[in-house]
Amino acid sequence: MASPALYDPNFRRGVVFILEHDVRGAFGFIVNRLVHNVSTRNGMTPFEGGPVGVKETYVLHTCEESPLAGREVLPGYFVTDAEEVFEDVLVARESMKIFKGYSGWGPGQLEAEIESGSWYILKGDDAIVFCSPEDQPEGKFTENVWRDAVKRKGGLFAWYASYVKDPLLN
Repeated sequence: MASPALYDPNFRRGVVFILEHDVRGAFGFIVNRLVHNVSTRNGMTPFEGGPVGVKETYVLHTCEESPLAGREVLPGYFVTDAEEVFEDVLVARESMKIFKGYSGWGPGQLEAEIESGSWYILKGDDAIVFCSPEDQPEGKFTENVWRDAVKRKGGLFAWYASYVKDPLLN
């Protein structure tokens, strides 16, 4: 989760699900930011996965039975660029999210950003990863998911959830 001190517009109040993290760097998707005025061929609104490869479409899902499942990036989580997987996921009643682009960091870059206080770490949670804007007031989805994720961290972090976007407004 982006800390309140992270002002990079690509990640401000973002919640990123990290799928790979090793000596080569890190890869994941921002799960709480919709791409506006864009839809996939099946009419679904994609999420802004990050600032890299924004013209590419990626499907994150939990349907291992699909012949189009793609690559298993974490146990039970698959990534593919085959939008045809939609039908298999829907029939199996599995979780799915579509992304335009992804978030990536080079070797040591994410670790340095965590060390500097730009990011908070929270164990992955399907309720956050596969959250939907359908139950949110218009324009509040990104903020509400970030707040919920920070609150789940507990302790002092719950206080950060009430941190205003612009401290100058206090």
